Amino acid sequence: MVHMRTSTTVVAIVAAAAALFATPLPARALTPSELLTDLSCPTSNWCMAVGGATDATAITHPISRVFDGASWTDIAIPSPGGISAVYSSVSCVSASWCMAVGSFNASGPDVATIAATWNGSSWSSVATPKRIVGASPSSVACLSTTNCTAIGSWFYRGGSNHFLVMRWDGAAWRSTPAGHRRGEMFMSHVSCVGTTMCVAVGATTPPNSPIEKPRIEISNGSSWTPVRLPAVDPAYFAIDLTGVSCTSSSRCVAVGTASGPGGFVAYSIVLDSSGWHVASVPAGAGDQLLDVSCATSTRCVAVGVQVDPGNISTPVVADWDGTTWTVRTLSIAGATSASLQGVDCTSGVCRAVGTQTEGTAHPALEVALPD
Repeated sequence: MVHMRTSTTVVAIVAAAAALFATPLPARALTPSELLTDLSCPTSNWCMAVGGATDATAITHPISRVFDGASWTDIAIPSPGGISAVYSSVSCVSASWCMAVGSFNASGPDVATIAATWNGSSWSSVATPKRIVGASPSSVACLSTTNCTAIGSWFYRGGSNHFLVMRWDGAAWRSTPAGHRRGEMFMSHVSCVGTTMCVAVGATTPPNSPIEKPRIEISNGSSWTPVRLPAVDPAYFAIDLTGVSCTSSSRCVAVGTASGPGGFVAYSIVLDSSGWHVASVPAGAGDQLLDVSCATSTRCVAVGVQVDPGNISTPVVADWDGTTWTVRTLSIAGATSASLQGVDCTSGVCRAVGTQTEGTAHPALEVALPD
């Protein structure tokens, strides 16, 4: 789910080998709230980001921005028009082809899917399956222009949330069965390393249980199978995985947030030679890891937010070296609140996007952080 904040401007974060630089993007005229939810960087000097901008009438409009190695530029992206819509995820196989997915308010509380493709110069709408009621794709991963997997949740009115899976074959999107799952399912992110290996993460609430547990499903290209995960610490009443990145069929890193009596704490589960296991994240009150990207199995960067008792948000950056997490916060001068929502390190250079809150407009801002 995308959370919008008022009076915000978009922040683009660039993490180089020895430093991290933050560059706020100027807010559009008459747009009180903007949020970039995801980005994809097929090369070290080109990225596409997507998200939504909420106007003064509380309608959210889809937005996209492209980074050419020097600056970010607004790019028009298809919108249903007159109703709220947002693109939640984007995946690019090159600077000349991307796929973005999201959702819009179809009727009352119902939502429906939207998708668009980028051809190197402009976006075009792509039809999505119409028979899924309440469908909301949250993540997409493309291996090529003819192979994309999108996951999320779909909801029956008066019913419960189910695992949504859609496949793109180069010509059309098709919904594919994920199998019957008991209880509520809220799937957030997907990572694919080949045609026979995709990993989706999220959370599930078993029937007749108030506890929200982490959920990981693996696809072999034709079916999805839930992963047996380590027992959940009884001190937590909710664990939600919101990001995953795999570098091979035997190396994955998933991140998210655990909720307990003391509030939010960052949470991680990794796949390595010993199987799936919890990877301890240094304690920090209010830490929420929202996304992760791995350049290699020993170099991953996760981003998120730390919320203090006064409800002030500070961006969080976490580094994984294959065995240990190191967490740091990012201070943005002049910002009263900020968060990072998406990150991409696959090209070897890490970049992340999100939002920040300021009382007035501001110029571009760079913040360098030592390793």
